[in-house]
Amino acid sequence: MSKEGAFGQTDVVKLSDEDAAVALLERAVTGLWEVVNQLTRFRRTIRLASEVDFTIPHCVDTIEETVALVRENRAAWLATQTAK
Repeated sequence: MSKEGAFGQTDVVKLSDEDAAVALLERAVTGLWEVVNQLTRFRRTIRLASEVDFTIPHCVDTIEETVALVRENRAAWLATQTAK
Protein backbone atom coordinates (compact mmCIF):
# COMPACT_ATOMS: atom_id res chain seq x y z
CA MET A 1 0.00 0.00 0.00
CA SER A 2 1.25 3.47 -0.82
CA LYS A 3 1.20 6.40 1.58
CA GLU A 4 -0.28 9.04 -0.75
CA GLY A 5 -2.39 8.39 -3.84
CA ALA A 6 -4.56 10.21 -6.32
CA PHE A 7 -6.68 13.07 -4.99
CA GLY A 8 -4.81 13.02 -1.68
CA GLN A 9 -6.09 9.59 -0.68
CA THR A 10 -3.96 7.63 1.73
CA ASP A 11 -3.55 3.88 1.76
CA VAL A 12 -4.34 3.50 -1.95
CA VAL A 13 -4.19 -0.14 -3.03
CA LYS A 14 -2.86 -0.89 -6.47
CA LEU A 15 -4.56 -3.72 -8.32
CA SER A 16 -1.12 -5.12 -9.09
CA ASP A 17 -0.73 -5.80 -5.33
CA GLU A 18 -3.05 -8.80 -5.40
CA ASP A 19 -2.85 -9.67 -1.69
CA ALA A 20 -3.65 -6.10 -0.62
CA ALA A 21 -6.40 -5.79 -3.25
CA VAL A 22 -8.06 -9.02 -2.08
CA ALA A 23 -7.81 -7.94 1.57
CA LEU A 24 -9.36 -4.55 0.75
CA LEU A 25 -12.16 -6.17 -1.23
CA GLU A 26 -12.87 -8.59 1.62
CA ARG A 27 -13.08 -5.72 4.13
CA ALA A 28 -15.29 -3.67 1.81
CA VAL A 29 -17.71 -6.53 1.12
CA THR A 30 -17.85 -7.46 4.79
CA GLY A 31 -18.59 -3.82 5.63
CA LEU A 32 -21.32 -3.63 2.99
CA TRP A 33 -22.82 -6.87 4.27
CA GLU A 34 -23.03 -5.37 7.75
CA VAL A 35 -24.75 -2.26 6.36
CA VAL A 36 -27.28 -4.37 4.46
CA ASN A 37 -27.98 -6.45 7.55
CA GLN A 38 -28.55 -3.32 9.61
CA LEU A 39 -30.84 -1.77 6.98
CA THR A 40 -33.04 -4.89 6.90
CA ARG A 41 -33.95 -4.22 10.53
CA PHE A 42 -36.14 -1.25 9.53
CA ARG A 43 -39.88 -1.82 9.65
CA ARG A 44 -42.58 0.56 8.48
CA THR A 45 -44.79 2.01 11.14
CA ILE A 46 -47.38 3.31 8.71
CA ARG A 47 -48.77 1.98 5.47
CA LEU A 48 -47.09 3.75 2.57
CA ALA A 49 -49.70 3.06 -0.10
CA SER A 50 -53.44 2.54 -0.10
CA GLU A 51 -55.70 0.96 -2.69
CA VAL A 52 -56.45 4.36 -4.23
CA ASP A 53 -52.70 4.88 -4.81
CA PHE A 54 -52.73 2.00 -7.28
CA THR A 55 -55.34 3.74 -9.43
CA ILE A 56 -53.13 6.78 -9.94
CA PRO A 57 -50.77 5.67 -12.77
CA HIS A 58 -51.67 6.96 -16.23
CA CYS A 59 -49.72 6.50 -19.45
CA VAL A 60 -49.46 9.50 -21.75
CA ASP A 61 -47.62 10.17 -24.98
CA THR A 62 -46.50 13.78 -24.64
CA ILE A 63 -45.22 16.22 -22.05
CA GLU A 64 -48.28 18.37 -22.72
CA GLU A 65 -50.57 15.48 -21.71
CA THR A 66 -48.44 14.95 -18.63
CA VAL A 67 -48.70 18.59 -17.56
CA ALA A 68 -52.46 18.63 -18.17
CA LEU A 69 -52.91 15.46 -16.11
CA VAL A 70 -50.80 16.82 -13.25
CA ARG A 71 -52.75 20.09 -13.25
CA GLU A 72 -56.08 18.25 -13.28
CA ASN A 73 -55.09 15.98 -10.41
CA ARG A 74 -53.61 18.83 -8.39
CA ALA A 75 -56.80 20.85 -8.79
CA ALA A 76 -58.87 17.87 -7.65
CA TRP A 77 -56.57 17.34 -4.67
CA LEU A 78 -56.65 21.04 -3.74
CA ALA A 79 -60.45 20.96 -3.79
CA THR A 80 -60.38 18.29 -1.08
CA GLN A 81 -58.06 20.22 1.22
CA THR A 82 -59.40 22.35 4.04
CA ALA A 83 -58.21 25.91 4.47
CA LYS A 84 -55.65 26.21 7.22
